[in-house]
Amino acid sequence: MEQRRRKNSLVDKESNEDCRINEMLSHLPKHDEISSIKIRPHEFEKDDDSNFHIDYIAATANLRAENYEISPADRGKIKRIAGNIIPAIATTTAMVTGLVCLEVYKFIQGHKNIESYKNAFVNLALPFFGFSEPVPPRKQKYLDHEYTLWDRFDVQGDLTLEEFIDHFKREHKLVVTMLSTGLCLLFNPHFMRQPSRANDMKRRISEIYETVTDAKIPTHVRSLALDMTCEDLDGNDIDDVPYIRYTFR
Repeated sequence: MEQRRRKNSLVDKESNEDCRINEMLSHLPKHDEISSIKIRPHEFEKDDDSNFHIDYIAATANLRAENYEISPADRGKIKRIAGNIIPAIATTTAMVTGLVCLEVYKFIQGHKNIESYKNAFVNLALPFFGFSEPVPPRKQKYLDHEYTLWDRFDVQGDLTLEEFIDHFKREHKLVVTMLSTGLCLLFNPHFMRQPSRANDMKRRISEIYETVTDAKIPTHVRSLALDMTCEDLDGNDIDDVPYIRYTFR
């Protein structure tokens, strides 16, 4: 019953998030309203505050810092840095970004044939541009399931450790023997005293994570990447399994 309540709560949050996204999209101009707009490149000038170039770079740089948990920088520091990296942006970085975007377009369009994608090898000093087909990911197997490094287990809802272990035993026929994230060990029955183990089995994974790392999970973080070692139901070790995307918000 408790698990169903949390699942319904998660669905409500996702629904509210969709409403917020749709509301923001409704504020964007329609295609007909902007189709006649002519775009022209700006000459970057970091010392002219009236053009808002540094303001834009500072805002987007700090958004990226927040997304990747990088320490943000103030406007003055960003202004000093931006004045020194323009030559790189105009050459190698711009070219690599363009090549990556070409591959992203293919992915968004739903191309399934791996021969449609390309690896690029570039040396501007020669100059040399070479393209090759990527190698398919290595296939691995656990029980009767094939997977690659692009596959994962998806777990929805902030479960207790006991519910989490029962979920994998019931849904995937796997017995969790160790659970970790990064360098932090969340569960290992061989290194836990019995009272601690009994208490942790009733605690939510997110609570255990905050206890082990001694840090609160930021409010914008909705999921954790977890790794586990496991056995089958007969007690045989399983060499490797996909990672777990644990969505708790």
